[in-house]
Amino acid sequence: MEPLERGKNFEFVNDIFGGAIPKNYIPAVEKGIVEAAARGYLAGFPVVDFRVILYDGSYHDVDSNEMSFKTAGRIAFKKAMEQAKPTLLEPIMKVEITIPDEFAGRHYGRSQLTPRPHTGHGQQGRQDRSEGRVPDGGDVDLRR
Repeated sequence: MEPLERGKNFEFVNDIFGGAIPKNYIPAVEKGIVEAAARGYLAGFPVVDFRVILYDGSYHDVDSNEMSFKTAGRIAFKKAMEQAKPTLLEPIMKVEITIPDEFAGRHYGRSQLTPRPHTGHGQQGRQDRSEGRVPDGGDVDLRR
């Protein structure tokens, strides 16, 4: 298991060589990993932006079935997450507000007191436009 760039979600790489796992069981391993990632590892949040490389395994002619390989995928995901030491990412919203000119000074004065980084501002006619990023913790009260 290894990280991917933000927004790439998930990639499954089948590097099995020589038939260590029959081809018809490989999709079950991937499905088990996808289901485990959707359930999440930390606090039930889904795991995103990672690659899994399947490079080895084994099977038994009598005891192997699709469900056992799906379960193996879930167990492997959990073990990989234990080693990876993942972190939770806080959702961030991009906001843009338009302020009448007469209130712009008050807004910018207050915004300097809060940990809301401004990413830009400009004029739109007789109004000021302010852009920034804020934590997505539900309702955002910009009056503070």
